[in-house]
Amino acid sequence: MPYVLIENFAAGLDTRRHPMAAPPGTLRVCDNGHVTRGGEISKRRSFKPWIVVPPATHGLAVLVDKLYTFGSDATPAGLDPKINYQRLQAPSGSPLKRVTSYDVFDGKLYVAALFEDGTIAHFYDGVLVGDWYDGRARGTFKIIGGLTTTGTAGVGSFEITAGAAGGQISKVQIGSTTDPNLLTAVIAYTTDLATTAGLVVANINANAAAAYTAQADGAKVTLIGKAKSAADNGRTVLVTHTTSPNIGIGNVVNVTGGTNPSQVTTIKVDNVSIMSAAVSWQGSNDATAAAIVANINAMVSVPDYTATQDGPSVTIVAAVPGAAANGRTAEIVSAGDISIIPNNVTMLAGFDADTYIPGAFVKTIQTKMYSPSGPLLHFSGVEEPTRWTTDATGAGFINMANQDGQSQVLLAIERYYSRCAVFGRRSVQIWQIDVDPANNQQIQVLKNTGLLAPQSVEQFGDNDVFYLSDSGVRSVRARDSSIAAAVNDVGTPIDELITQAIHDAGDVLTALACAIIEPIAGRYWLALNETIYAYSNFPGGKVSAWSTYSPGFVVDDMVVFDNRMVMRGGNTIYQVGGDFSDEFDNALLAIELPMLDAGKPAHFKTWKGIDLVCEGTWKIYAGFEPLTPDARELIAVVSAPTLSMQRVVCEGYGTHANIRLECTDASAARLSNFIVHYELADVG
Repeated sequence: MPYVLIENFAAGLDTRRHPMAAPPGTLRVCDNGHVTRGGEISKRRSFKPWIVVPPATHGLAVLVDKLYTFGSDATPAGLDPKINYQRLQAPSGSPLKRVTSYDVFDGKLYVAALFEDGTIAHFYDGVLVGDWYDGRARGTFKIIGGLTTTGTAGVGSFEITAGAAGGQISKVQIGSTTDPNLLTAVIAYTTDLATTAGLVVANINANAAAAYTAQADGAKVTLIGKAKSAADNGRTVLVTHTTSPNIGIGNVVNVTGGTNPSQVTTIKVDNVSIMSAAVSWQGSNDATAAAIVANINAMVSVPDYTATQDGPSVTIVAAVPGAAANGRTAEIVSAGDISIIPNNVTMLAGFDADTYIPGAFVKTIQTKMYSPSGPLLHFSGVEEPTRWTTDATGAGFINMANQDGQSQVLLAIERYYSRCAVFGRRSVQIWQIDVDPANNQQIQVLKNTGLLAPQSVEQFGDNDVFYLSDSGVRSVRARDSSIAAAVNDVGTPIDELITQAIHDAGDVLTALACAIIEPIAGRYWLALNETIYAYSNFPGGKVSAWSTYSPGFVVDDMVVFDNRMVMRGGNTIYQVGGDFSDEFDNALLAIELPMLDAGKPAHFKTWKGIDLVCEGTWKIYAGFEPLTPDARELIAVVSAPTLSMQRVVCEGYGTHANIRLECTDASAARLSNFIVHYELADVG
């Protein structure tokens, strides 16, 4: 009896083709497992909770054989003795929000930290690096309440109380006799009072320029504002009509009941608007603050401002450092029942100094610290990580935007052979970096690519630098023996998965994606939102395979500690595999194959059975209708290789077999190969 043999899974996840046309041996799903050196699928180790840290702490770092976390207050009570604490205090006194990057220089931690007021500061061994200072003036306000209302329209009315043939209504106005007439024609009394009221209503509703719509209830005409606002409340309803023949108008009710939507209508700094449009209540304080920040950052004003968010708080930041913005008043105007405190904010803390705005990324390279900030790549003095001004030997900066116009925003730097790759948002520059700045030289510019998440950059092996781009995971690697760089499409098999994950996570979470090289097998791990994407590369076994892990939490930080993987999610620190990296949990290891067709996709087949080589207990689900890929049935539970036990019987009819395998063992499990037996139902 013929059969389809999936000999190994060395290609890993590959979603580039339709599941009915994907090559056998690729995978549609491989979650909580990875591909081994032999092309087998093996279950990942557990993500075991290890240390709970106080909520006022942030980040995770490794220095020699010690773990560190950070905060802006004194050492918090109850901190586990297995983790050390380093206090980072902003010049402004603002609390620490996040450690954005760190490296080690001369056996001490060099840290870049973001604070809640939007400032970034650098610290060496916990001490503020004075050559960096974020001298931009800033002011903060907070959203403290609102409703999910869009406002209500103001309503007025009048009643036609008398009428006679020849009588006419010529105008209906709101406010005064100089306001626009809601009618486009004179309405003559017709038949009776109700009919005449209906004619008035029809005419107003046909007038697209009218600020009101109308409704009739017998002889009563109700006028409803098109705008949901309190602005018209109290305005007079005026009806112009003939008195001979008589038209009677009575029971006039002026406009009332309008309410404004809950929104921040304007923000002005010294009467300069820094918002492009009003921002409505978004359902929560935090979400409303985020919408305001996005609006401010998208608006270009003169002078210009940016904004940052910390929960419900919004900090307005002058775009240019210096004292000029100090004392300016930011006026926040709201409408409806949204609450802002305070409504007037004084901009402070702008500082004129011969210093630089700190960058959020730091890297130790050749006896110096490097840090990109805006379009500038800064470097410290030789063996002097705290000295960045040009009076220190070897210190200085390169304006990368003068080398490439797309390098206006630099995000990260990483070693590339004996050179460095400098990552911008829209391009990558390759530089020969030297201790003597005079010898720094641009080698190459890679266009049409750029970096989304600074902490996703990792040196992989000896010839690749991996990073997260808009199109997926990419690598900078040598294209030939000259080590000239090219962008490699290492992540192409899962581009569809990554780009969807980027869309689902949004800009803020995507920018926080982090990566690491797992120390035992050398896999690249990219943590994005609640998923880890793992890349297994073993050239000797011809393995180049992506898979995913679902840890059950959002990974904030990942480090290698004592040759173990340690990560932080929220206030919990996890060990991968426990104390000795050998523990497993009962997480669902799920495998889905592409639809199998035995090389004869248009032939119907009678599917007879399956065989597999495995360890652990596996549930096998099968379906045979390609148009309903999720319609599978459990056909067997297997806990040992079946080759010597006769095949597992399954009965199915169709052109394709659709297979899913699951294992929840809290122990090592693997899948080596898979076989499906069949007979052709028709030949031709």
